[in-house]
Amino acid sequence: MVLRDDIYSLLVKQFGPKGISRALNEFAAERLLKKKKDLFGISPHAKPFVREKDDRFD
Repeated sequence: MVLRDDIYSLLVKQFGPKGISRALNEFAAERLLKKKKDLFGISPHAKPFVREKDDRFD
């Protein structure tokens, strides 16, 4: 993936050089794996995104 220079420098400041991949993966998962709602609530076919304890940035 090619990032713009300004976005890359913001990611390095916020997550560090080794945390960029994890940050991008989490962002993509949150955007792409959202639970979809249908007329009856949450779709049973949508897969939830579950984080592991050691996969957090805090």
